[in-house]
Amino acid sequence: MNSKAFAVGRVSHQAAALLLALAGSTAALAQQQPQQQQQPTPESPFRADLPDTVRLGVGLDIERHSNLFAIPGGPSDTLLRVPLSVFYDRDFGNQRLRLDATATPTKYLDNSRLDYVGYNAGGIWDIELGRPAYGQFEGRVSRLRTPFDAALTAVENLETRVFVRGLAGFRFTPSWSVFGALDQATLDNSGTISRQNDYTFQAYEAGLRYEPRNATDIDFFYRRTDGSYPNRQVLDSNGNVLPGGVDNNFTQDALLGRLTYRPTNDTSVTGTAGWTRREYATVSARDFTGLTLGVLADWEWSGSVRMRLNLVRDIIPDTSLTASWVEIQRIAFDPQIRISGRTSLIPMVSWERRLYDGDPGFVISGNPARRDTLTRWGLEARYEFARNVYLNGYFWSLKRSSNYQQFEFTDNVLGLGVRTFF
Repeated sequence: MNSKAFAVGRVSHQAAALLLALAGSTAALAQQQPQQQQQPTPESPFRADLPDTVRLGVGLDIERHSNLFAIPGGPSDTLLRVPLSVFYDRDFGNQRLRLDATATPTKYLDNSRLDYVGYNAGGIWDIELGRPAYGQFEGRVSRLRTPFDAALTAVENLETRVFVRGLAGFRFTPSWSVFGALDQATLDNSGTISRQNDYTFQAYEAGLRYEPRNATDIDFFYRRTDGSYPNRQVLDSNGNVLPGGVDNNFTQDALLGRLTYRPTNDTSVTGTAGWTRREYATVSARDFTGLTLGVLADWEWSGSVRMRLNLVRDIIPDTSLTASWVEIQRIAFDPQIRISGRTSLIPMVSWERRLYDGDPGFVISGNPARRDTLTRWGLEARYEFARNVYLNGYFWSLKRSSNYQQFEFTDNVLGLGVRTFF
């Protein structure tokens, strides 16, 4: 990690502004996308050619769902959101500090009992101590509504997530170093039914890092995770009562490789892949051993087209609120096509499969494990209306098919949004 590495994270003024415009319009879309154990850090809206500053953002979104609760024949509703954001990004010699916070009041016109204020705040501190030693500390806290397609029932549930992580490394050559990391993630649910999914994950890593100083970082590491669920699981993923409740505490060991490649501000490839084994304290027939991976590629195809590709196979229950593992297989493709200097189009296509083989209910009962397939397609348009003012409109459709018909649905979404920052 060096000053050049710090600078790579900066994005152009126009690109960052478009990303901010996207942030609100895709808030509902993000509810259909993974809610990672570690909440992602929003892109920093700073110009690389200006001094470090604090940036403020405000927006308004209007969004219509044809099937709000993601159930067969579910009701429609219209949402209003007012995201308020603040960003801070500054270098201090060989250190860099990035902070962000967003609060989003959300109003449901027909289901006012669901009104709430969500938030997402956190930061990352990169440090170097002399030439050989380096470190990174990060933390994030968020409060968001559980996506209805991820919940067991169409009831209100707010997820409060906290993530903290510390990493320290030591270079023994200019390109090679050893590192270790500790992190903890917690989830607390507000809904009574959902509290069986509360957890605390504690993990540590130890590994070897290769930085050939050509915008490439490669890590080879071992990761150990201890998962603790304070409440026993009493319902399976189909809503059936489990006999006696199930203890979902587990241990997980993984040998992984992690690649980060960012030759320019316009191209990046990040990915993690390796072999993962998870063992449960009870109902060992659902233990998992296999390949896990996640890849995100973002590159400029031409002067007017940017490509974005996401591939995932993992067992983190990121798109389903469950106390046991769900295998996620996902491919998503969201290119950005610049029509003019002020206008862009973003087609959205994704396919995702959720396999509930880790749910103890199917193991105990012998019933076929639940299998869901979700397909999404849509189109978004973004327009720079004035300096620091951005408009967007979008339509997307999400469809879920399942071997259990009660979980099938289609939700069509139409939205408009406006963003400004200063």
